[in-house]
Amino acid sequence: MLMLGIFAALVAMICINIPIAIGLALAGVLGLLLTEGPSSLVTIALDMYSGSTKFSLIAIPMFVLMGAILERSGIAERLFKVMQIWMSRLPGGLAVATIAM
Repeated sequence: MLMLGIFAALVAMICINIPIAIGLALAGVLGLLLTEGPSSLVTIALDMYSGSTKFSLIAIPMFVLMGAILERSGIAERLFKVMQIWMSRLPGGLAVATIAM
């Protein structure tokens, strides 16, 4: 019965245009509150903090951010042109320029 209630809450949140990720998080918190009580909120906060300090989880969004910055500023296009000019004498110059960049 608990699972049905959590699923109904998730469907209701999706129907009122709450983003799916936020709806899933809220449904999970709701389920945790109903099963373990309000003291489990501290555990949620600690788990979220310890998860956000892991290097591998921080590196992925920073990599995407760096790509967006390179694209918007035009640095990536200029860097590619420089590598293409520098590597043009080698066989497969375009492929080598892509890898060397």
